This record gives sequence, C-alpha cells and structure tokens, in this order.
Amino acid sequence: MKEMINSGEINEAENILFDKIYRISSESNLKAALFFYTELLKLPPEYLKKCNYTIEEIEEGFRGCEGTVWRN
Repeated sequence: MKEMINSGEINEAENILFDKIYRISSESNLKAALFFYTELLKLPPEYLKKCNYTIEEIEEGFRGCEGTVWRN
C-alpha cells in the first residue's frame, strides 16, 4: 500500500483494500485500512489533489472503518 501511495496510485490502492475488506472482514484488514487512511492524512493537500483524492475521501474512509463494512 505504501508504495502505491508514494507512486500516486491512491485510488487503485483503495480499490484493492476495499476488495480485500469485502471478501473478509477481519481485524487485520481493519488495521490495514486504518494504516492506509492515516498515511494519507500525512500527505500534503497538493499531492492528494494531484492524485485525484480529497481530505473528504479520507474522512469517509475513516467513517467506513467504524461502519457496517467491518462487522463480522
């Protein structure tokens, strides 16, 4: 994930993460999602914009972590 973030493939990385999460809801997948969105928060807004990603999408991702997506 980190490599994809650094290479500007944020949306693609998120798609892979969601695919994994929808197949198996687990604590390790939740931790991966939290890591992913925490890493995105560290990025400058200009970089996010260049990657066609927004702060609002990060916030939505964190909300998803506490939503029904994560129920077993």
